[in-house]
Amino acid sequence: MAAKFAKIVRPLMLIMLSGGCIAFGVVAIAAATPRVQTTKTDFYFFGTQSQNNNLNGGSFEALRDVSNCSGCHQDFSGEFPNAYTIPYDRWRYSMMAHSYRDPIFQAQFQIAERDAGESGDACLKCHAPAGWIENRVTPTDGSALTDADKMGVSCIICHRMVNPVEQAGASPPAGSTSVTPTTDREILEALGANRPPDFANGGPTAANGFVIDTKDRRRGPYDLGFLPYHEWAQSPFHKTSALCASCHDVSNPIFTRQPDGTYALNALGTPHPTGNKYDMYPMDRTYSEWLASQFAQGPVTQTVPNPNTGSGTVGRFSFDGVTADPISGSKIIFNAQTQYASCQDCHQPASEGQGCELNPPIRSDIPVHNFAGGNTWVVRSVWDMFGFDSLMDNPADVDNSVDRNKEMLRKASDLTATQAGSLLSVRVTNESGHKFPGGFSEGRRAWVNVRFFDSGSTLVGEFGAYDYSNAVLDIASTKVYQSKHGLDNAMALTSALPPGFSYHIDLNNVHIFDNRIPPRGFNNANFASVQASPVGYTYADGQHWDDSAFIIPNAAATAEVRVYFQTTDRGYIEFIRDTATQIQPDMPQPRFVDPDTMLTVDRWTMPSGYTPSNPLTALTAGEIAYAQWLKWGKSQPVEVDYQLVTLSTGIIACSIADIVGGDGNPPADGSLDGNDFQAFLNAFGASDSLADIVGGDGNPPPDGSVDGNDFQAFLNAFGAGC
Repeated sequence: MAAKFAKIVRPLMLIMLSGGCIAFGVVAIAAATPRVQTTKTDFYFFGTQSQNNNLNGGSFEALRDVSNCSGCHQDFSGEFPNAYTIPYDRWRYSMMAHSYRDPIFQAQFQIAERDAGESGDACLKCHAPAGWIENRVTPTDGSALTDADKMGVSCIICHRMVNPVEQAGASPPAGSTSVTPTTDREILEALGANRPPDFANGGPTAANGFVIDTKDRRRGPYDLGFLPYHEWAQSPFHKTSALCASCHDVSNPIFTRQPDGTYALNALGTPHPTGNKYDMYPMDRTYSEWLASQFAQGPVTQTVPNPNTGSGTVGRFSFDGVTADPISGSKIIFNAQTQYASCQDCHQPASEGQGCELNPPIRSDIPVHNFAGGNTWVVRSVWDMFGFDSLMDNPADVDNSVDRNKEMLRKASDLTATQAGSLLSVRVTNESGHKFPGGFSEGRRAWVNVRFFDSGSTLVGEFGAYDYSNAVLDIASTKVYQSKHGLDNAMALTSALPPGFSYHIDLNNVHIFDNRIPPRGFNNANFASVQASPVGYTYADGQHWDDSAFIIPNAAATAEVRVYFQTTDRGYIEFIRDTATQIQPDMPQPRFVDPDTMLTVDRWTMPSGYTPSNPLTALTAGEIAYAQWLKWGKSQPVEVDYQLVTLSTGIIACSIADIVGGDGNPPADGSLDGNDFQAFLNAFGASDSLADIVGGDGNPPPDGSVDGNDFQAFLNAFGAGC
């Protein structure tokens, strides 16, 4: 399949249709001077470095590609539980396998390279790690990678990872004759100056790099006994969240944190002065959010109703909502676990089964390699463009992968909506081990949607409406949970970009806004220490929920309340389309001229109604990403929570300024007049709770204090009328 794919995309053959003729030629990719002329040196991290000594007789043994694993670790029977516990099949339909082929990554990767010179080195370290480790990242645009390198985060990457924290005694325990009690100590010491330091804040994990076993020794949590197929080592590290830290905390080492909390550009051509990620600019802190949460301190009990019976409870993450008994249709409950601590507990739920086809012992805790997360459309895009060359081969399994991600999102939060007089109070509770929504923040968001209906089921009001045709959200009327980054004045001057909010992720050095809901155990000081504080928003210590209030229209009898999640919003995809303006050889064009047959080949179909800026040439990386976004529903929002609320009858306040009736006393009467104005002034002067109408952010619900926020909100609402 790889050869077939290589034939189609080598070289890029353009179709230019004019008067029925077809012309073709080789695409030239223009080099551009980066906005900031950084080099690989600026993106240095401690840990294993790019090397090719395995090719020159060195001690680092070559990384095997996935074909070396699939023969034994792929299920060929279709029988449960091995159909989901043997790992290859679930991995190849996950975003882990497609971290490089992801069209959003490809476009953003291209932009990063043009923004900060050779920044692609840092990108490829986690998106094509085999190629990075074996030094196929010169040049840093991915052009030297092999087909095997493009298989994303493959089996061998995780299963040769070494704990950067040296363990006492055997590390890992001696599980075979090839491992001695000093094995990992020797690997770490051999790194020399590249060994991750034991930082006072964060230890070796704070280096944000990874360490790879120099030998082809497959590591995992089990004692495999005698095994003639490959060397192995038992590794407790592989059951810990620290395994995920290297790529799920993303740090930009070209910036250094200053005493005042700002981030300044380093002298170019030099590594980061400390190499500690907590001194670098925090692009993403998913792992650190977990580290500062209650989950990291000990297991958290989380149960939900049994999805098969509706009664009784099971562990919140003990099923994926998709894997079902082929005969009964009942959802498979993987385990009896109800307490959760590590990343693996949720993203790789344990199940009884086997891990390979060669009839090993049946274990009770085989990790199901779902890797479910927050991406609701890109796996479909990869299948559409790459087909069998993606390693996927079944459209139904592609859909199942997407559905598992959607189910994971539904488990990430809970919703509670109650009527409080003239207001509908909505609480969104984060049930995940990191912020909600979590992960890559560009274009990712969640929001509250409320629809009010009268007794005849006619819509009488809506907050957070979404226009599906145009992919536009009414952000002014609701609470949107998101994180935004940007440029300070100094970086704007350096990069020749405007200051403020920006999608130029490798140049951003200011966290502008972050109201995402923190996880259980949130503590402001602890989150500040790992650069994960809320920005422009406030959460109290211990708070892992957020409240919003919506004015109930006078005629409303019921309210439908939903929380929606979106992977890629319109603003971000349009930035991608308009900024990633070069052709990317690794992205299949919709149509090619096969150089062998001279026939036109349709690789994938364009979405109806989309015409690129120049349809007679090959599409740019940005145009491909945009076309795929259109084709797969414009990253259609996913409903992750729902509640129907029956509202009490009677007169309901028409505004937060409607606080009294015609006699000058509560309750409200559904109109705004002088009675409300005078009553508010009297209550405000007396610091009476009647004048407490908003919180510290100037929006409902009230916060228990009467202050200038209430006064200004009243004036605004009174002036707006009913």
